[in-house]
Amino acid sequence: MSSQTKSRSYERSSSPSPQEQCAKKAHVPVKYKETVKQKETVKYEIPSKESYKYRFSSHPIEEICDVTQYLALLPEEFKYDMLKFICQEGLKGPSIYCEYPAPPNDETVERINGKGGYFLKKTAEEANIYLVWYNRKRRVYMFWGALEKEVRDAMNRLRGRIVKHVIHIPNDNKKSQNQIADSPLPPPPPKSVAVTSDICALLIKHSEFNDYSEDEE
Repeated sequence: MSSQTKSRSYERSSSPSPQEQCAKKAHVPVKYKETVKQKETVKYEIPSKESYKYRFSSHPIEEICDVTQYLALLPEEFKYDMLKFICQEGLKGPSIYCEYPAPPNDETVERINGKGGYFLKKTAEEANIYLVWYNRKRRVYMFWGALEKEVRDAMNRLRGRIVKHVIHIPNDNKKSQNQIADSPLPPPPPKSVAVTSDICALLIKHSEFNDYSEDEE
């Protein structure tokens, strides 16, 4: 047997892929489509005041440490004031904790929180509670305080900002866009009076008459 015959015996054609086999049976060309993941639109409902579910918190410092990387994510001045406040109020009894979901849109959340969590810290100070914290992983707002009424006050204050940035501001933007779209177009500029050929002819004739009268003089 020649070497040429031996080499042919070892040559094998590549087996067709499953897609090519199916296309061959159906007599249609193979089409490769890229799979695109579509983001599901999450419907957000603003938490109602009746849905607040409070619970006792016997160890608020430990719970706060769990979500703030052992207080590393808190500003230094705020951190020490908060710990001092918790130690003073903790002697009176267990603290109160509550939470509710945050909007799913990151830009909306950033506007609600303010730069560096400014409005969260302001809400905690004005309501006299320990901390208002936005948990990015769970997408919830977390509240710790000494009394239920103070925690509820803080939740209502932040809820007002949620309503503002989820409902009122988007609706105002839509109204302004509709007003711009529906506003009438400005009137066109006044048309200039066109000089007709007859007027041109009269002007030329008048100028020739003046030239003739000057020559006679």
